[in-house]
Formats: sequence, C-alpha cells, structure tokens
Amino acid sequence: MDLQATNFRYFDEAVTETVTGEDIQEAIIPDNFPDGDQIIYTAAENFIRGKDNQNGRATVHGSSRLYVTYRPQEEENPRKIAIDIPFSAKLENPQIKQTSTIVASCDVKNVRAALSNPRKISGGVTLDVHFRVFNETENEVPNSLSDNDGNVVLKTKSLITSLPSDIREKTFSVVDEQSLSLGAPDITEVISTKSQVTEIESKLVGSKLILKGVLVSEIAYISTDGAIENAAFSSEFSQIADGAGIHESASLELLPIVTGSYLELLDDGAGEVRRISIETHLAVQIIAVVAREITYIADAYALADSDIAVTTCALNLPSSGEPDNASKVTIISAIDSKGPAEKKGKKPAVVITSLSGEDTIWDIAKKYRVPQSNIELLDEVKKAIIRT
Repeated sequence: MDLQATNFRYFDEAVTETVTGEDIQEAIIPDNFPDGDQIIYTAAENFIRGKDNQNGRATVHGSSRLYVTYRPQEEENPRKIAIDIPFSAKLENPQIKQTSTIVASCDVKNVRAALSNPRKISGGVTLDVHFRVFNETENEVPNSLSDNDGNVVLKTKSLITSLPSDIREKTFSVVDEQSLSLGAPDITEVISTKSQVTEIESKLVGSKLILKGVLVSEIAYISTDGAIENAAFSSEFSQIADGAGIHESASLELLPIVTGSYLELLDDGAGEVRRISIETHLAVQIIAVVAREITYIADAYALADSDIAVTTCALNLPSSGEPDNASKVTIISAIDSKGPAEKKGKKPAVVITSLSGEDTIWDIAKKYRVPQSNIELLDEVKKAIIRT
C-alpha cells in the first residue's frame, strides 16, 4: 500500500555549544615610549572575521584587541598600547558537515595584562565562542493512502511546529561622528573602544528586508587632566538586505556581530579634542523561522474483511521546534496488506458494549473493525462521549 507524504525542507539546529579558550600574546613597548612601571587599565573587544566548516569540525576565527594602559617609570602621563591577538575557536562534532551553516557569536570572559619587564607586556584574553550549527534537511511525513479501497481506516492528526526555513547574513558599516557631552573633559587619548548593537528590528517589504537598529560605542579616554574618563555614543542605522525567498509570515531572529572597529580623533583646530569619528563593521546573521502545520497518520486499522501490518516511527522534527514534545510523537510510516482476514465464524449483527471513561469512538470502531459511522450510541452515552 502506497502512502502519500508531504515533503518539507528546514534547517535543523544540530549542534549548540560554547567553546572557551584563552589566547596569549607578548608585546614590546615601542622604542619611543618610556619604560613601564605599572599597569593601570586593561580592556578588550573582539571581532569575528570568518567561519569555516568541514566534516566533523567548525572553526570561528577573528581577533581580540587588548588595550593596555600603563604608568611610566619617569613620567606622569599614562601610555596606551593596543595588542591584536588572533583567535581560532574549533568545535569538533560528527554532526558538523561541510555543507553546514554556522551561526556564531563571541563574548569576552576575562582580560589580563602584566609587565614581564619594563619593556615587555604579556596579555591574555579569554573568550566564550558560541556555535550554532544548522544542517539543511528534507523530510517527509505520510498523511494519506493513495490506493485505499475503503478497507483501511486512517486516523490523522496535526501539530504546529516552528522550523528554521532560511539562514542568511547581511554585512555593512556604520560611520558616524560624535561629540562629547557638555561638561565632559576634553580628550587627550582614547585608550579603549567597544561597540555593540543594543537594538535591532526588521521589516519585510516585498523582496527587501529592512534592518533598523542602534549601535552603541563606548570609549575610555585620558582627559587633559590625566584622569581616565568614559563616554558612550549611540548611532542609529538602517540597512536593506535581500529578503527574496523569506516567507512573509516568518519570524526573524537577528544576531549581530562586530567584525571590525576604527576610531579617529577630530581636532577642531583650537587645541581641543571633543569629537571623534567611529567606523564599525557589522554582520547581522538572520534566521527565518516559519510555523508549519504537519499532518500525520496517528493510527490505522483494517475493516473485518482485511488484515494489515503497520510500521511506526518517531516524528522526525528538530528539537528546537514547537511543541517541545514533537520529536516524541509516534507516526505510521508504512502500511502493508496481509490479504483477506482469517474467518473466525459468523459475525454478530449487533454488538452491545459498555464504555470505560477513556474510550473514544475510534477505540470502539478499531476494536470491532467497523467504520465509525456504524456505531450508534444511546442518548445518555452521546452526551458523555465527545471524543473522536
């Protein structure tokens, strides 16, 4: 017996894991800088530059920019050094394929720096690199019988599940000029920067996906009086990404990452520095999730004149789908005819049976192998049994 099935394609989130590691590097203090006496400030920001994968392994690589400010031995003014430390986080898992799609993000967990000697700084940055590995999957769920002659009765059910249907990425840059707020001291030198997207939303208009958000850039700087000050600047952005192929009903998960950042001090010519230019490179990872109704065969039986054998299996849906127990649903994946039923004497014309509290019309029909329409219920029982 041939079962008709519905095919659907989605991205299965096969692996979700975090890799933690520390990357260490030494830097020589430049010749035109004085000897170091004490580290007084450290900070770091990280940039994801790329993602690679092959069978069994995924790699996220980039760099951490370690900012170190030290107090010289024979000078009052602090000095800053920026150390670029490359990182490469590797995740090994047999479910990672060469065709997998990697969604990644990165957080700074710890920063450290020390003077190995007056001319050398040793620094380290510990990162949490978050991997999400998606595999494009095509699945089919049987939901009807193509050559049913009426002797096989099917019970179908439906569930709604959310499936990732598309994953793509939009890269762009945000360039903005910002000024210190009134009352803030002037800038002598910026000793660290950090940029992150704090708000982001999307709107699908035809084949265009409009992304709008807010980028916040935080800086620490040495003021004209030698103190370490902090400032934060907000920049709004709007970008158009390719929305072709994204279903209009899809909900979008937007995961922005910073891939690069550059800062320039803007001198107004009066010896005061109160303005900066910040250029930030971003990539927004876009996961489109669509609600799908899945109809499946939950049960089947043959009428009294026939016999069938059924094969069952678990409904194969991603664990991230809804409902949470979708992967535990049992479906019928095959129905085979066993031919005419074995004759076991004359069938009674009427069967009268009492019902338990858990019985349904389907249970009675399947037990006696008759169509549900053949079952007549007493008036008082009709009121009690509403399940089918």
